Amino acid sequence: MFIIGFALTIAFIVIWILSIISMFFGSPLATALTPEHPFIGLLGIINLAFFIGIPILSLALLAGRLVSTTKYNVKWKRSLTLLWALNIFSLFGIGSYIANQFSVNKTINATSQNLTSTEDVWTLRAAENPYADSWLRIGNLDIAGDVIASRAVQIQIKKSENDLFHLEVDKRSRGKNLEAATASATQLQHRLTLEENEIIFDPYFALQEGEKWRNQNITIRLFIPEGKSIQFKDLPWHIRHNIQSEHTDHQRSWHSMQNGEVWTMTETGFEQ
Repeated sequence: MFIIGFALTIAFIVIWILSIISMFFGSPLATALTPEHPFIGLLGIINLAFFIGIPILSLALLAGRLVSTTKYNVKWKRSLTLLWALNIFSLFGIGSYIANQFSVNKTINATSQNLTSTEDVWTLRAAENPYADSWLRIGNLDIAGDVIASRAVQIQIKKSENDLFHLEVDKRSRGKNLEAATASATQLQHRLTLEENEIIFDPYFALQEGEKWRNQNITIRLFIPEGKSIQFKDLPWHIRHNIQSEHTDHQRSWHSMQNGEVWTMTETGFEQ
């Protein structure tokens, strides 16, 4: 019982310490949620640390009773309960404020152009992502120091209404109102270039210093004429396994492409 109680106590304390370390390494994201009021993000981290830590401390104390017969003062228990309740109240307030910042969704069309070329096959290639090896990931976000890089870039394939390749890029963001959501989407920086018959794009976008994170994402939409093709090159896993196409019956499907494969737009849809 002594060994079990001692091991549980140490384990609970280590879990809490690691949780706090992880939260502070993720503090750039907390700052990006409320860059105009950075103290709110810091307060949220502190609240979260206590919200997680107090139950862990209680479990550690419970495990400690397996080690010794010490009984803890009732006032000590009440103080922990009161502190935990205050942190829940604060987290609820902060959560409500942040949730309000994501109330409205807005999509803007950033690029719309025909791709003039006599080639029947275009290459879609992803540039290198310098943040791909970041060890701290939260969803589709990579956090490297003070930089927040998002992998929320999606490819959609559709059938062209004429004999020309056509390219569109949509930027989407949320905000507390339509004006804020539009500003956030417009501010989003993403690189896409055309070289001969090759489309080169960044499979990520990085938030600029002071820029808000509002669940921004980018959709690259390719319209391919019937009988013409796309070759995929250097696409990362999260891009290749989430390419979306639309068939003539308007049913959408998600494909898992491999680099080097050539897919052709046919009468019935996008096929290899």
